Amino acid sequence: MAHDLVIKNGTIVDGTGLPRYRADIGIRDGKIVEKGKIDGGGKVIDAEGRIVAPGFIDIHTHYDAQVLWDPLVTSSPWHGFTTVVIGNCGFTIAPCKPEDRDYIAGMLARVEGMNKKSIEAGVDWSWQSFGEYLDRLDRQPLGVNVATMVGHSGVRRFVMGPEASTKEATDAEIAQMKQQVRESLAAGAFGFSTSRGATHHDGDGAPVPSRQASDEELLELAGTLKEFNRGSVEVVGVAPELMTQISLTTGRPLNWNELSHGWDQPDAWKGQLASMEQAAERGAQVYAVSRCFRLDQLFGLNNPRTLQRYGRWPQWDQVLAEPRERRVQLLRSPDVRARLKDDVEKIDATKPAALRLPRVVFFRSGRGKYTEFEGLSLDEISHKTGKDPVDIVLDWSLEEDLESEFAFIGTRNGDPEAVAQILKSPFCVPGISDAGASISSFNGTYFSTCLLAEWVRDKAALPLEDAVRRLTFLPSALYGMHDRGTIREGMKADVVIFDLDRLAWLPAERLEDFPAGQSRLVTRAEGYDYVIVNGRVAFEDGHYTGAASGQLLRSTAYNQGG
Repeated sequence: MAHDLVIKNGTIVDGTGLPRYRADIGIRDGKIVEKGKIDGGGKVIDAEGRIVAPGFIDIHTHYDAQVLWDPLVTSSPWHGFTTVVIGNCGFTIAPCKPEDRDYIAGMLARVEGMNKKSIEAGVDWSWQSFGEYLDRLDRQPLGVNVATMVGHSGVRRFVMGPEASTKEATDAEIAQMKQQVRESLAAGAFGFSTSRGATHHDGDGAPVPSRQASDEELLELAGTLKEFNRGSVEVVGVAPELMTQISLTTGRPLNWNELSHGWDQPDAWKGQLASMEQAAERGAQVYAVSRCFRLDQLFGLNNPRTLQRYGRWPQWDQVLAEPRERRVQLLRSPDVRARLKDDVEKIDATKPAALRLPRVVFFRSGRGKYTEFEGLSLDEISHKTGKDPVDIVLDWSLEEDLESEFAFIGTRNGDPEAVAQILKSPFCVPGISDAGASISSFNGTYFSTCLLAEWVRDKAALPLEDAVRRLTFLPSALYGMHDRGTIREGMKADVVIFDLDRLAWLPAERLEDFPAGQSRLVTRAEGYDYVIVNGRVAFEDGHYTGAASGQLLRSTAYNQGG
């Protein structure tokens, strides 16, 4: 039998959780058509000594805008991802009326750390409805597969205008919103997303529209999935009982973001696992997107979003909210400095040691003046220089034109024992990349590499077969993508070939390649030999081949209930 591509001599980890085995794979017309011992036919990849697995699926990304100017959605494919789900947390750029474009761009910039200048320069806004947005994506080349959710805040703003951020909806408005969700699902959305996250504010500092919704509104909109009997619901900041009700009402899976360890509530994860077990006992399908890497959060006084978003020190928030020239003037003022030091002293006294300013690490010397101190904590630098930690942050930032960067280390997942227990739970889907968001301070696309290299290879916390299942079959099942997620005949040929011994994620690097000359952080990988998307080699040793074989996935292509 003739094939377009044959993968020979590899060790198959097929996504089902079954033990690994040796086999060849034959691919033709974008599908796996044969598995076993294959002789000849087409291009041959020798995968001797390599793991051959289904392409990874990332269900929590925010590439909604970035995909329009970066169709490869880097850094995701560098880490083995062949499918990404966009439109999470209720934040989508469709549906959107022309008069709301600036609001949506400002909301994405504030709540998800996207760059508003890049959005303004890189998004053509050639749509209003969700279906028109999907048609726009369908017209461009894609490096990987893209699936979409329709977002609550986008729908609410579309129907209610500015009042979406200030009041509960009337019955008539809920009916209109429900129609928008219905039309979006009919056009191909894979589900509905929303947020009640306390830190989620729009560009004006007001709560994002979805935070004004009643429980009844949320149940009504999510309940639209019953009519289609496909797709999933994604939520942030929703109470466990309401999540259970949503799943029971819709009959569909629900995933929430995020489950991880935090020093402020070091045992909270135990109760969160228990709540999902209780939901399952009642017949609900509730899963957590679970962070598998330690979260270090970058900040600088030139782009202080991390400090502002999490409200660590209120006095700092006030100063950093000022325009740049005024900000610099205030940071030089002895009186302001005294207030900032007092703020840190009072607030840090209430925080776990890991979240206090002296534990912050000097990440990067923006102008190279203090490179010898990079990687050291402010406490260590203070002992070496005799300077107060607050003065280090302020003086060095001012001397380097506010380009100095600092990092909170282990703000999430600082306890590896807790993380191991979380990752083993049957209710946990590995994540969270948040890809496309927080572009200047964070890039989490390496979570797949971290799961495999750290938790499987180095710590032996999970078997390889289970880790691959969680990266492939489990997310495909949650979203009903029944033609992806496993290595077997008839499935779409999304395949990743990697060397487990060499897998590693590289230090984050800053690229100046976004529209309007804006920068972003990316994270590259080692150990991924081939990433195959719909039967074509899209990436080889981390380099794009030009295949553009990704597809816009529409839920309408899948059977009811699939």
